[in-house]
Amino acid sequence: YIKELINKKNVVILSSIVTVMLLWKYLQRGQGLSAEAWIVSMFSGHGTGSFHAFNFIEMILLNGSPLYLMIIFIEKMTTEHSTFVTIRLNKRREMLAGLLKAILLFIFVYGTLLTVIPVIGLVVIELPIDTSILSLIGLSVGLKMLDILVQALFILGIYCLTGQTTPGFIGLIGVNLLCIAPIKYLPFGLSSLSRFNLPQFSIEGIPILHVLIILLNISVLLTTWLFTVGYKYLPRD
Repeated sequence: YIKELINKKNVVILSSIVTVMLLWKYLQRGQGLSAEAWIVSMFSGHGTGSFHAFNFIEMILLNGSPLYLMIIFIEKMTTEHSTFVTIRLNKRREMLAGLLKAILLFIFVYGTLLTVIPVIGLVVIELPIDTSILSLIGLSVGLKMLDILVQALFILGIYCLTGQTTPGFIGLIGVNLLCIAPIKYLPFGLSSLSRFNLPQFSIEGIPILHVLIILLNISVLLTTWLFTVGYKYLPRD
């Protein structure tokens, strides 16, 4: 499972997307950009109560790229009729555990890329890197990983119920579009820094602790449902 999801091709795809996004944010802001502003811009995502097409596309690209690769992986692993899968994963709960283990490690790899590539960018542009910048990157990446985990569990849950990942991905785009409504605590895309109480944004945002609690609780609830109910609907190979 792990080798199927975490391979050279997928890592190159994600590395390219993060690099392009970082360069795009640099070109948007131009010279004179501070390290803090660059990182905040990179992880700003999309707020709530309005709609900005470019910001929404950027958020979906940064969050959705690993999710799309996970969808391909889930469909392949659960529909491929191979002897190995039939023998090793004769129980659906074992199949679910294998999928989740690979997904968690994949999200960790993506988080590593989201950390390392911006740091390399700061070094190349010769912008100062201090503890405050590293803390900002760590916070942004940590919440991004939790956000993606919640959305991956959502897709996996829809797959358990429908036998298809396409409805889950379409549904995910739909619930992310709810950002146009003034739903401050909308859990999807909640890692967007533009929704936080940060001095860079002139809004009364969400306290970061609240964001952490919400994402952790939803992750636990979805995981519990998957292991108590959802796994029963996974297809047997």
